[in-house]
Amino acid sequence: MTVIICGMDNTGKTTLIEQLKEKFPEDLEVIKPPGPWPSKEVMMNWLEPSLQSIRDAKSQDKVFLFDRYPLISEPIYGPEIRGVSLLTPEEESEGLEVLMNAPQQVILIFCRPPREAILNFGEREQMEGVIERSNSLIDRYEESLKSLCNRIYFFTSPPKSPNSSLILYLYDWTADGPEWVFSLVKNHIDQVREGKQ
Repeated sequence: MTVIICGMDNTGKTTLIEQLKEKFPEDLEVIKPPGPWPSKEVMMNWLEPSLQSIRDAKSQDKVFLFDRYPLISEPIYGPEIRGVSLLTPEEESEGLEVLMNAPQQVILIFCRPPREAILNFGEREQMEGVIERSNSLIDRYEESLKSLCNRIYFFTSPPKSPNSSLILYLYDWTADGPEWVFSLVKNHIDQVREGKQ
């Protein structure tokens, strides 16, 4: 099982990852991609082996927990940071095909509390333009989310393919606690332990 947790700063992503690490310290393999990417070559040298590890995942493996994933985040952050994504639409599409057809389930959790919660930086002073960029990133996440939903639903509609390994969840820490995320991961861990006995 692979869990990818995505979300911009101040969405609860880091807190959720820390909670999962604390809850399942022996059963998670936490992987944090390096970044920001200095070049496309560096990113692809990391992305291609990681996609291969998802292709080769076995049911008895630990849960791979990705703290962000370039296949999801680069099309959002790339245009905002450098004016263009390092991934072509074809490369993005091919990568999503791997996630959707993986032998083990791929859980994609978008951390998305309400906009006002994301933009609540408390008393911390922000550099000029941070709020404006945050609004733009939220909008890009929304567009990416809609596109991904359309793609998953399109490819999981009969008769093309009855199932997709990639399952998308939204996590709003202001409305829900992390217990349902714990339950998803625990179910897989329990299945793995039963299989090994």
